[in-house]
Amino acid sequence: MSVRTVTVLVFVLAVSVLAADFNLGCTPNGGYVYGVVEAKYSGSGGDASLLQIASDTFTVPAGFYDEVQVGDLVRFDGTKWTIVKSAATTYGTQTPANPAPGDVPVLPPPPAH
Repeated sequence: MSVRTVTVLVFVLAVSVLAADFNLGCTPNGGYVYGVVEAKYSGSGGDASLLQIASDTFTVPAGFYDEVQVGDLVRFDGTKWTIVKSAATTYGTQTPANPAPGDVPVLPPPPAH
């Protein structure tokens, strides 16, 4: 094999690894999430706590589900969910865009794709 062929193969491999890391890290199952909570869902039988963020649905721990509100800016770093900015801080008093925690409607699960 010539040096040029090996160089091209190494380049293609490097680009592939970078592209795979970017794609896997940005998918709902890949690990990194950052966005505003659009809706809250409970799974079948109430055993799953689901949040809709940027039109994708994510399973979250029950404690975080109870704490987060629709309108909150949240982040998942691959291991832990955190509230970056609360909707209450952003909007001040309670508004329809920022309902009280007990007033957040729990919607049925989204349709399966």
